[in-house]
Amino acid sequence: QSGAMKRAIGQISKGSKGGWIKVGVKKTDQMKAFYPAFLFYGSRKTGLRPRGNFITAALKNKREVVRDNIRAALKSSLVPR
Repeated sequence: QSGAMKRAIGQISKGSKGGWIKVGVKKTDQMKAFYPAFLFYGSRKTGLRPRGNFITAALKNKREVVRDNIRAALKSSLVPR
């Protein structure tokens, strides 16, 4: 509801020459606990059922948009020599 987890999604690490990046959720100062773990594993205390990896589910929903954005970025950044 606060948007803290949405703001925490970003680049976790990258390859030495920028050939790959890893995107995920980082714990921020605003989060008292690593909330994505509650979504993935669930919580007996709160009655939250496990929901799996929400990032992969979101990517599947936005697959074509993400793919189009990546293709456009590559086309504009690659210059033949």
